[in-house]
Amino acid sequence: MRIFIIKLLQNFDSLYGKKKRENDRQQKEKSMIRISELTKNHIGKWVIYNDGFKEPERGRIKSWNDEYIFVVYDRPGRDMNKFTDYTGVATKPEDLNFYP
Repeated sequence: MRIFIIKLLQNFDSLYGKKKRENDRQQKEKSMIRISELTKNHIGKWVIYNDGFKEPERGRIKSWNDEYIFVVYDRPGRDMNKFTDYTGVATKPEDLNFYP
C-alpha cells in the first residue's frame, strides 16, 4: 500500500509540475515583446528584463534585429535621457516586458 501511495504522489507531483511549467511558459509568451510588432515608435520605450533567475532590471529599447532587442539598462550615474549614447545589450525578447 505504501508503494502505491508513493507512486501516486510522484505521478501527481510530476503532472502538477509539468502543468505549472507549461502555464508559466504560456504566461511569459503572452506578455513578452514580439520583435515583429516593434516600430520606430518603440525606440526609447522603457522595458523590464526578467529571466526568472536574476533580479529584474529596467532599461530602454535602443534597437533590434531578427533575434534580439538591444536594451540600454539603467545604471547608477547613467543619464537615461541620453540612452542612445550607450551600447545596447542584446536581450532575448521573451525576457522583456514593457514597463507599465
